Parts: sequence; structure tokens; C-alpha cells
Amino acid sequence: MVANLLIAETACCFILFLPRPSFFLPTKLTTPNGSFYTRTDAATIFPQIISFMKSHTRNGKDILVVPEPPSLYTFAGMDAPSRWYALVPGYVAPEDEHRYIEDMVSSDVRYVLLSNRDVSEYKVRGLALGGYNPTISDWIMKNFARIGQLGPIAGAPYPPYTMWIYERKDLIGNN
Repeated sequence: MVANLLIAETACCFILFLPRPSFFLPTKLTTPNGSFYTRTDAATIFPQIISFMKSHTRNGKDILVVPEPPSLYTFAGMDAPSRWYALVPGYVAPEDEHRYIEDMVSSDVRYVLLSNRDVSEYKVRGLALGGYNPTISDWIMKNFARIGQLGPIAGAPYPPYTMWIYERKDLIGNN
């Protein structure tokens, strides 16, 4: 009986004190689609990314955001260029990389937004470093040129959130 009471008290303390979003993710970001908590640097850069996506799309499917977050498509009112909404390790099998690229070509992808998402939990290097999906990474680096970046903001935690902007090489300057 006493053990059950102690377990119930521990559960109540956990429910009341630990699952506070502001404890791990201190900044509330409000969008037309709702609010969520995130890191301060991401909350600062997300509206800039969303604005870029809205102002630079021509067909609602021509901006690729990798390796994630797919929520940016929703916030910008766009669709991903293919059925693959993210490109974290293991998501696109090596035998499907060419189909992924075909989807990007058929969607007439003009921009690639590449974040510095740390994928160390997968025990591989990042996409931009060729750590996974090398065929896709090589295709991006061969066909797109880095034209800018959003972030990092001063005082951001390590690693600071950064989004690099790549434009298709054959379209640079053709706004």
C-alpha cells in the first residue's frame, strides 16, 4: 500500500514538473498554423525561412528543405517536391536515391534549403558532408550553388541553427 502511494506521488510530481516545453525548448513560436516551443535561434530563423519560401516559390513545390523539418512546408503553405518530406539517415534507401532526384527534377526544384541538422544520433556525418545518401548529396552540390544563409544568431547554443540557401546553377540571376 505504501509503495503504491509512493509510486503515485512520484508520477504526479513528474507530470507536474518535468514535461514543461519551456524547460528544454524555451521560446514559443507562433505561426498562422499554431504555436510550438523551440530553441531561441530556430524561433528567430524560422520566420525568415518561411518568408523566403513564400516569396521565392513559383509552383508551390520547387523548394527542397533538407534534411528536415518538414513543418516548414506547412508553415509556408507549400508541398514537398516529392513524397519524401525529410532526408534524415535511413529515410531514403540507397536504391531509391535516383527516384528521389527524379522527383526533384520533375518538380522543377529551384532552391535547396540545407540546414546544419546534427545527425550524430545516427552515427554518420551530415548530408552536406556526404555522410549519407551520397548520390543525392552529390546531385545537390553539382547542380546548386550556395547563394546565402540564414543564421546563426549571436549567442545561440552549439551548434547554432543555420540554414544555407542553394539555387539551381542554371537559374542563378533569372528571378
